[in-house]
Amino acid sequence: IAAIEKLGLKASKQSKTYTSKKYATGTVYIYDSTSDGITFKKGDTVRYYLVDNKDGTGSSTGSGTASVTLIDLSGKTLEEAKTWLSNNGLNVTVNEESSSSVQSGKVISMSPSAGTSVKSGSTVTLNVSKGSSSASLLAPNFLISNYSRSTYQDTVDQLTAYFNGQGFTNVTMQGVASTKTIGQIVSVSVNGNSTYTAGEYPLDSKIVVQIVSERVN
Repeated sequence: IAAIEKLGLKASKQSKTYTSKKYATGTVYIYDSTSDGITFKKGDTVRYYLVDNKDGTGSSTGSGTASVTLIDLSGKTLEEAKTWLSNNGLNVTVNEESSSSVQSGKVISMSPSAGTSVKSGSTVTLNVSKGSSSASLLAPNFLISNYSRSTYQDTVDQLTAYFNGQGFTNVTMQGVASTKTIGQIVSVSVNGNSTYTAGEYPLDSKIVVQIVSERVN
């Protein structure tokens, strides 16, 4: 360990031990999961294991590969989960999926599951939330009565902020001529339905809002 630190590197002892036919118990072992070896630069952290053979002589019939017991990474941020896996000599693949219950960017589940013992160098798949695929939409009468402003552009700006805040991605504002006051919402339709009710709708729902842009007698 002193030799590692003398080179300007940091030594980090891993919680798991290592069994080997070649090395005696108590030997410091640096595991390398790549065929080309590892190149360290000053300040890097070197993870090491202590050899602990069953009979204490170095004659264990183990595979010679360190193993890691996976902790539960559910609810962790992607970066937190990746850091833990990397620090334990594991590789990671990420699969994004929609979730209404798990915050975007956090781990929903993992494979293999928590509690599983895997060899160092193994790959763990993280299923990470990309947020909900739907959002709440207010009743049309609420939109009409609460988002009408003094000018057409005021109404457009207010509605744009609302729909963007909810995450809707397919919203069209249409200016129309009407006997009603400029800036007033005339109608709101979702996927062609102008009599929709308040509730959860897919974020890619086609929403069309008609707003008075020109007043006629």
